[in-house]
Amino acid sequence: MGIVVTYAYCQDGVLKSLYLESLQVADTNQPPRPLGTCSIGATPGPVMAAFAPPSTPLVYAPLADVAEVDAVGLSIHGGSGTVTLDGASYDVAVFTTVDCSRCGGAGWQELHVTLRNEGGVLAFAILYLLADQPTHVGMYYGFRFDTPSLWPADQVFTGTWTLK
Repeated sequence: MGIVVTYAYCQDGVLKSLYLESLQVADTNQPPRPLGTCSIGATPGPVMAAFAPPSTPLVYAPLADVAEVDAVGLSIHGGSGTVTLDGASYDVAVFTTVDCSRCGGAGWQELHVTLRNEGGVLAFAILYLLADQPTHVGMYYGFRFDTPSLWPADQVFTGTWTLK
């Protein structure tokens, strides 16, 4: 059982790159080439998606152990941990990372994670460790798979993080 997340990057009407990631394989950047055309509207539009809840346990590559996070409501050590969202606790598993230390500004690291609990919730989010904000961890781009929705909401946790 696996999950694949795809990112498409559009610039000036041209699809510039396509990134794929899964629980078993780290990010794969498809090299720039004429990938097609694209357009981004001024306002968001609805997207209908439907997913069947996983019927078997998820299969992970070895957890990505690149950072230690100790924040209010969020803890990650050895590539796994817990987070409290909306008053409930969820298991966190870091399945891949992105090193953006040279992407501009002070740079950042991304921890791509799954969130799960015994109630059957399965979600994806990206944790941002910004080099110029060592006392904050941002959680963004949340998407819940078991009940398709944009969740968890974007938020910032206060605490500390260190890279290994």
